Amino acid sequence: MSWTEQIVAVLPTGAGKSLLFMLLCTLPDAGVTVLVVPLVPLYGDMLRRLRELKINYLDSTAVHARDRLVYLLGRLKQTTRQEEPDEGVMLDLFYTSVGKAKERVNNYRKKLQGLIASVKERADESFPDEKILIKVIETLMDENKTVSSLCKKASDFRLTDDARTLVRSARSDQTGLWRYVCHFIGRLGAWLKAARFIFEHAADFADILSSPLTKIVPFEDCGTLRPPPEMWELDTLLSRTLSPTFDVSKDRLDLLFGSGAFAAGSAQLRKCHERGWRLKVHAEASMARFFYKGNRQFVNGERYIGCSKPSCVCCDLYMELLPGTFERRPCHGNAWTQWRLPGLSVPVSKEEIGLLQRRTERLQRDIELEIISASKGHVFTHDSSTDMSSVFARLSLQRQ
Repeated sequence: MSWTEQIVAVLPTGAGKSLLFMLLCTLPDAGVTVLVVPLVPLYGDMLRRLRELKINYLDSTAVHARDRLVYLLGRLKQTTRQEEPDEGVMLDLFYTSVGKAKERVNNYRKKLQGLIASVKERADESFPDEKILIKVIETLMDENKTVSSLCKKASDFRLTDDARTLVRSARSDQTGLWRYVCHFIGRLGAWLKAARFIFEHAADFADILSSPLTKIVPFEDCGTLRPPPEMWELDTLLSRTLSPTFDVSKDRLDLLFGSGAFAAGSAQLRKCHERGWRLKVHAEASMARFFYKGNRQFVNGERYIGCSKPSCVCCDLYMELLPGTFERRPCHGNAWTQWRLPGLSVPVSKEEIGLLQRRTERLQRDIELEIISASKGHVFTHDSSTDMSSVFARLSLQRQ
């Protein structure tokens, strides 16, 4: 504060380091402060605190993302005027999207490594095809491969005889391990497939590409919001989730789902608690609300929300109940317990209260039916393809 230049401050957590620049930003004659945040978790927390303090800020990552998107749309526009479009555009789309999803790609790589390690434990001479397949996939997941190289190899793999062997193993495997392997390789290979699809169909949307408008929808930070302590007890959670007259006692659950079912559910809930369980807003639900609240128009009137993977049950139900008649997306059938309603503000509007009430009633009914029938009502599928809207499906058929 004495206008001394080039200060280095080393302070412990909670000592007030952030005040050194935040306080200056609140002064009447404040200038511009450039803040470099090296860690992603700190970055998200910093944006939340700036919003709470009503400090105006410019998010450089959003600016760069918008600039990159404008550049890619411009390159796609060029292909609509070329007799033989430059395939470099397709690769540019691919490398950009994979680069943005680097953390997710590496997460898929780790999951595959864990699955292959589990398969290797049971592999023996009676499964020669499995042993060959393990070696092929281990080569595919080589740690030295860049994320783009890994995704391209996964895309190429899907066209090989080894991929057909993998599909056969997935269909006959009772443990589900090979199905998961098939699933994650499909996810890794989907980036190149999507880039190729957009590149090949750019000419079908030449009028839109001639003057595109772009907007980066900000990520919704849920902060540190967590359920109250009593909700980490399974009996309390079930009694508050289901109707008051519904019997969800330990004895009944063990009778329906097998001895130890209640204990297993309690252990799973404690594990979530220990992992620092946090609420999250999913991308497709956030985008659906963005279009609905702004009454925005879709390409050719097609109300379809694209996403990198099938929707969870909560997103599927949200988009069904949200006014606006959105086209149904593929749903993998799994209920995501960390799901949060997008755009939830305080005070909560009557519209949001009504939507939450209808969604709660539907989920409550589904859970009770599953308990009564002792079976899972929603089919969980390992789907590595998100399908496509009817407009794009028709375009694909026309090209074939």
